[in-house]
Amino acid sequence: MAADKMKEKLFNKLGWICLTIFSVLAAIYMIAIYVFKLDSDQISALTNLFLAFATFTAACTAVLFFTDWREQHDKSISNQFAWKVIDSFDLFDISFMNFLKSLDDLEKKIENPQSFSDELKNLDRAALILLIETKSMKFNLSNFRESLRKYSVYSSKEDWYREQEEKIYDLFLNLNLDHLEKNDSKHIISGIKSSLDKITPQIYYFEHEVIDKLINQLKSKI
Repeated sequence: MAADKMKEKLFNKLGWICLTIFSVLAAIYMIAIYVFKLDSDQISALTNLFLAFATFTAACTAVLFFTDWREQHDKSISNQFAWKVIDSFDLFDISFMNFLKSLDDLEKKIENPQSFSDELKNLDRAALILLIETKSMKFNLSNFRESLRKYSVYSSKEDWYREQEEKIYDLFLNLNLDHLEKNDSKHIISGIKSSLDKITPQIYYFEHEVIDKLINQLKSKI
């Protein structure tokens, strides 16, 4: 917003300067012709002065419009990468929600074995499948990290990205539950729930401190 106001002031100032110079030159031209009765060579010199002024004005205007176009183009690319960040996080968040649902279903089967008697023999297998879902989350998290990196490059936010990358790396480590791969569903569930105490606030951070702020920035540019 501040940059837009600055450009508006610059355009207004340039317009007034050009109008003032044009008015002065026009007055000089009229006085030269009708008052001082200049000859053709002198009038030609004044005409060349007008042409020089027109060339200068056109050059200034071209520079301003080119700068404005370049800034708009850069903003457009940055916005595209911002949406990719949001989309990649949505995929990660969906995989996390599916993971929580699978975890909840598995807990219900263990807590109420009489209601799921036919499925109890597959509990350990279901628990291992749950761990496989964490690999899907890590894959989506890697895509989110890469989208965030590209956005930071085009938005000149490399320092900010390095801070986020550290947090992503911590989350990635907490999602690494390979050490739980044992044929014991209760052991797996216990380990997962322990890790969730760290994972959940980390995901909450990205959702509110990164994604929500990006969305608000994009809305403010519409």
